[in-house]
Amino acid sequence: MFGEPFYHSTLRKTVIAFGSLFNNIFVQRTQDDDSIKIKVPIIYSTKETFFHRYKDALKRGEGEAVIQTILPKLGFEIGEIEYDSSRKKPTINKRVAEVTENGTKSLIMTYTEVPYNVTFNLVGYFRFMDDALQVAEQILPYFTPDFVVSIKQDVLGEEGEKMNIPIVLNSTGLLTSYEGAMELDPRIIMWNYSFTAKINFFGPATNVGNTGSVIKYVEANIFDAFPEVE
Repeated sequence: MFGEPFYHSTLRKTVIAFGSLFNNIFVQRTQDDDSIKIKVPIIYSTKETFFHRYKDALKRGEGEAVIQTILPKLGFEIGEIEYDSSRKKPTINKRVAEVTENGTKSLIMTYTEVPYNVTFNLVGYFRFMDDALQVAEQILPYFTPDFVVSIKQDVLGEEGEKMNIPIVLNSTGLLTSYEGAMELDPRIIMWNYSFTAKINFFGPATNVGNTGSVIKYVEANIFDAFPEVE
């Protein structure tokens, strides 16, 4: 936009980190003294996409039996991205790191990060209310109201550089949906979760030149500029 293109993958890594929070959720069902655990899959999908696949599955399957095989399921998507002035730092602040290339040391510099809030919408689709309640109890206790995840950053080329991202649970609500004809299509229970991820975007990193030799010894002469007069 204003110079050479750059890409730090900040938003992409945040999406992956958010989705990975919910990829190990199970529901347990008991019938005739036998219990089974069912893993709840998670996909990146909007509500419209889910219901399109749901309708397509009904056309190709046997209605109720098909729904019980594709549910429960979690889907999430990115919502709004808004600037967060409460976390703003002075624009002229800089972050500097020393890197070594071909035996030559140099400094890499970038200006201070820019804070943004990214909204994520997570939706659970269920056939049975008990499944929805089990998933809710596996999510809610971890957000008080935030949960911090770390992603690797390579803005300045520093090995092990990480950025902590608080993910805040804003609200949650239950919605029972009857898509299509109520007498023909099975009921789908939806549970909505709204989250905000507090992330930072970085501008381009610039090589500001050779650092030269490392200063290991400094000698300074100190004297009293205003001696006492007897």
